[in-house]
Amino acid sequence: LLHALDPDHVAAVAGVSAGSRNEKLPLWQFSLRWAAGHSFAIGGVAVLVLLFGLALPKTLSHYAEGSVSLMLIALGLLALLRMKFARFGGVSEHLPLRGAIIVGLVHGLAGSAPLLALLPLSSLEQPVIGLLYVLFFCAGVAIAMTGLARILALSLGWLGRVTDYYRSAVRVVFALFSIAVGSWLLLT
Repeated sequence: LLHALDPDHVAAVAGVSAGSRNEKLPLWQFSLRWAAGHSFAIGGVAVLVLLFGLALPKTLSHYAEGSVSLMLIALGLLALLRMKFARFGGVSEHLPLRGAIIVGLVHGLAGSAPLLALLPLSSLEQPVIGLLYVLFFCAGVAIAMTGLARILALSLGWLGRVTDYYRSAVRVVFALFSIAVGSWLLLT
C-alpha cells in the first residue's frame, strides 16, 4: 500500500483533483482507471519475467520515467488553466478518464513499481504464487489510490462548503505540487 503513496502517484491524483470542481464520482473513477493501467503494466512485466524469463529493458523504464515527469507537469499546468478559465464558464469539468489508463500504464513501467512488484518474485519457484503476489500488489495499489482520491475529493468538497477561497487555494497547491514533483523527477 505504501507504493500507492509514492510522490508521483499522489501528484497525479492531486493534479487531476485540482483541475476538477466535481468532488464525487469522476475523481475516484480516474484513480481506479489509473490503477487499472498501472496494474496492466506491472502484470504484463510479471508475466514476461515469470513465464518467459525476460526482463524489462532499461531504456523502456528510462523513457517511462521521463514520460511520467512530463505528464505530471502537464496535469498541473492543465489544472491551473482549468481554474483560470473556469471563471469564464467556458471550461468543461469532465476529467480525462480515457487518459487515466495511459497515465497509469506509464507509471506502472516507471520508477519503483516494477522493482517493488517483481523483486520478491525472484525468490519464488512457482509462477502461480508469483502471479498471485502481483495480483494482490496491484489490488492494494488500486484500493489505496482510490481511497486517496476519495479523501482529496471529500476535503475539497468540505473546503468548498466553508469558502471557495480556501478550496481554490488548495487546488492551486495541488496543481503546483504536481508540477513540482514532475519537475523534480525530470531533473533527477
